[in-house]
Amino acid sequence: MAPDDWITRLAALPLLDQPGATLHYGHSTDLLGLLIARIEDAPLGDVLKRRIFDPLGMADTSFIVPREKRSRRVKNYGFDGSGRLSARLTCPGGSTVPERPDDMDYVSGGQGLWSTLDDYLAFARIFLGAGAVDGVRILQPETLALMTANRLTEQQRATAEVGGMPLFRGGHGFGMGVAVVLDPKKAEPRARLSPAHVHARRRADDPIRGSV
Repeated sequence: MAPDDWITRLAALPLLDQPGATLHYGHSTDLLGLLIARIEDAPLGDVLKRRIFDPLGMADTSFIVPREKRSRRVKNYGFDGSGRLSARLTCPGGSTVPERPDDMDYVSGGQGLWSTLDDYLAFARIFLGAGAVDGVRILQPETLALMTANRLTEQQRATAEVGGMPLFRGGHGFGMGVAVVLDPKKAEPRARLSPAHVHARRRADDPIRGSV
């Protein structure tokens, strides 16, 4: 599906709530990726490579894993119908395919990147260094401060949910693309911020302790 067709279909969907009523887990980051590609007049993967991956030395991060590197990929695991742990080729609900088609051009702003622990650590350190890693500036400190400041009201935090379950525990809020910790004593894990979702796991960065 072409980006314009996807945006048209997304815009035609009815709203779950009135704007500003609460926060829903949705496609906002996917839409942001399309807008970035449109503004830059370049594929999103190329923009991320030029602006983030190459400056930080993230040589193993991309939307497509070259064939010569595919033996290094890890597998997804889950429980089958009998409760046994087994490798999964697809995710529940048919949301993924066993292998990305070679002729597939679409990439998403909200998912789909492959990376390594070292590369991901380099990215995470952006949040510890006020937007810079080892002297390489990715974000201005003012931009990072805007991203990591809570943007939700008490009502929005209390009613936000995903899959019928509360999206935030006590002590958490949400900024621009990242969850933030408002009260470390109530929040779990005890860290200052984390991404909203990273393939069924969370990363927690603590700028005060300097830890990821």
